[in-house]
Amino acid sequence: MPLFGKKDNKRVDYKARLEHKLYLAREDPEPVFDLSDCALKSVPAGIYSLCKVFRKDALYLQENQLRSLAGGGNLQDLSLLQVLDIHSNSFIFLPDDITLLRSLRILNVSSNNLKSLPEALCSLQKLRVLNVSFNNLRAIPSSVGKLCYLHTLDLRGNKSLNTLPNNLCQATGLRELMVDPTGFIHPPSSVVQMGTVEVIKFLCSELGVGYVSPCESPEEGAFASNSSCKVNSPDADDKDKFFQTFWREDNRESRNKTYHSIDILSYGGLPIAIVEQRQLERIALEKELEEQHRRELELQHGARANKNRVGTECNTDTHTSEVHLLEDLAVQQSHLESEIMRVQMDRETDRLHLIKQIQQVELTADAVISQLLALSEISRDSSQLQHLLEQELKEEDRLLNMRQEEYQSLRRKEVLNGMEALLEEECRREAKLREYEEGRAEATRTLLSQEVETDKQLSTLLLSQGQAQSELVGRLQKDEELQRAAVAALLERGDARSWALVHQVAVVESQLASLTALEMERKKLEMNEQIFDLSEKRVALSAMLVDLLSQQADRRRQLLNTLDEMERRRWISDQEKGEKSDEDFWLLQYQRLLDSRPYSLVEMERSLDPMLAQHLVVHGAIHCLPFLAQWAYSTQDLHQLNDHKLREASYISSPLALLTLLYPPPPARLSYQIPAAGVTLAQDRAAILEAVNSFLEQLARQLAAPEDSGASAPTLEAEGPMSVAECAVCLDNTCEVIFVPCGHMCCCIKCAELVGQCPLCRADINQKVRVIQP
Repeated sequence: MPLFGKKDNKRVDYKARLEHKLYLAREDPEPVFDLSDCALKSVPAGIYSLCKVFRKDALYLQENQLRSLAGGGNLQDLSLLQVLDIHSNSFIFLPDDITLLRSLRILNVSSNNLKSLPEALCSLQKLRVLNVSFNNLRAIPSSVGKLCYLHTLDLRGNKSLNTLPNNLCQATGLRELMVDPTGFIHPPSSVVQMGTVEVIKFLCSELGVGYVSPCESPEEGAFASNSSCKVNSPDADDKDKFFQTFWREDNRESRNKTYHSIDILSYGGLPIAIVEQRQLERIALEKELEEQHRRELELQHGARANKNRVGTECNTDTHTSEVHLLEDLAVQQSHLESEIMRVQMDRETDRLHLIKQIQQVELTADAVISQLLALSEISRDSSQLQHLLEQELKEEDRLLNMRQEEYQSLRRKEVLNGMEALLEEECRREAKLREYEEGRAEATRTLLSQEVETDKQLSTLLLSQGQAQSELVGRLQKDEELQRAAVAALLERGDARSWALVHQVAVVESQLASLTALEMERKKLEMNEQIFDLSEKRVALSAMLVDLLSQQADRRRQLLNTLDEMERRRWISDQEKGEKSDEDFWLLQYQRLLDSRPYSLVEMERSLDPMLAQHLVVHGAIHCLPFLAQWAYSTQDLHQLNDHKLREASYISSPLALLTLLYPPPPARLSYQIPAAGVTLAQDRAAILEAVNSFLEQLARQLAAPEDSGASAPTLEAEGPMSVAECAVCLDNTCEVIFVPCGHMCCCIKCAELVGQCPLCRADINQKVRVIQP
């Protein structure tokens, strides 16, 4: 558990403050041990033993973050402690060992979190002031009446406390009981508002005993006269000033009571010899007390000098005489403790002697008072003096009553104002809380209604989609031709050659669209220098497009022939078995095709970089793209690609191999395996590696080169996938048709049906190719 807690003021060095206060406690002869406002979470070890060694009478631990008295040592060491102040902490309970503080007179545990008080607290017979205000007490111990010397009990600020035990009336020394007058059940609030005396009378009547007025017993007076501790803590706040003032006044009254009997001897015209004798006795007593105090200081300084000397000797000759020094230190320590005990015994003997002398002085004072009374009776103006004394006493009583009434009125007004402010604040808080709850409920209703509406719309949409999907599935199941077309489409989609032709056609179409857009821009700007070169490139690309389309058609026919071969084998198999053909034949073939497609190829179709496909087209290796499916996910895998990996790459690209996979011969249906077919041609592997290296170099240049914010003419490669201009006829739609043989892409699908010549070059149109834009 950490020793120091956190506080708001981060500039205060609480550790330095604690060390300074520990130093003052050791060096200062005052009987006060002050550790207040040090942000402590636990009592430092050895504090209780220091209080015992230095004869401290008061221990201040207020304004910290303490939860218990554990950690400071044995509470038995605090048997001589008279004042314990632990207010403004985090105590939840008090230990039962608090009964070991036998000399405790003042206990302040206000502003904590106490829920109950231990019964052991009522065994502190010398306790005079108990402050448990501003806690969470619900009841006080029934044995509190055993505290016969209890002078002041503060129970304010405990909101759950509404009952006082009847045994409280047995505390005959109780003079001031401070409680909150509202909310009490036993005694009633009306009785509580009438003051301490009425409360005690009510409790006596409930207990069935007679009321005894508060009085200070002789034992209590003797105990007060023995106390020599002074409360002078600079860190004490206004909350505990009452208890410190009470303690100072109590000690001052004890001392004044001692010397009042001596001073009164000089009144009334006694013989001078008697007065001088009493004064000499008082001076002798004061000198004796000062001499005793001086001896104690000399012993303390001697002990401190012995510690310093022993520390110096240990530092100079540590390795040679460590054992002897420790023995000397132990002897000196025991000698010092014996001297301290002797001084304490001498001090106790002097105190008893002083008490005897005070008693003798009191007896002498009683005799002198009787002589004064006799002289006052003989005196002529005794009646007048008595009358003046009575008037003075009446005037003092009247003024005291007036001040008391004013104080009570001001206190009542302050409490009422505080209650009114608290009720107003509570009303405002409840209004804000109601407003917040209403707004929250309205927002919840709105969100719920929106959620219900959204759920309805989503359900309707899912239902319509499910119905449409069910209809499509039903049509596929019923229409065998559609099933066969689906198998053909999937077969074409998974064919390497078809894949390559599709990408080549897309690249040529994008280049034709870019050339057309560039030519139209140059014509608008009347830049006719390079139009002839552009037209030659356009015608060449147009011828290439026608050739690729024809190759694509041939490849599609080959795949259809494969399906015809599958149909023929199916018919032959049905004839041999003499069974009716399976209606779900094409669905099964479709499922086999889906299962035979590698997962890497499917993912490559979704996430293929168009720049990589363009480089493969440029290097003539686009037909090998399916073999790169397992490396096309990331550039790190492409960096590791080499000739050996390409040789071992596997992919089913031949229609015959697909046919064998989909419809294997009966004898080998269970044991047939398709051999791995990598990139066998060395020129294809070289083209793939060159395309991949070009792609990685271009990607590295794009990442490394800073963005150029200035205007520059874009190149054909730097443009997008397809630069599409608006229709040259309607000027509304985008261009979707390429005219062959000129290669212009300048019309939309609607306008292309109406023209027979190219709107740009006026050349005859032999073929119209529609471009499916992504």
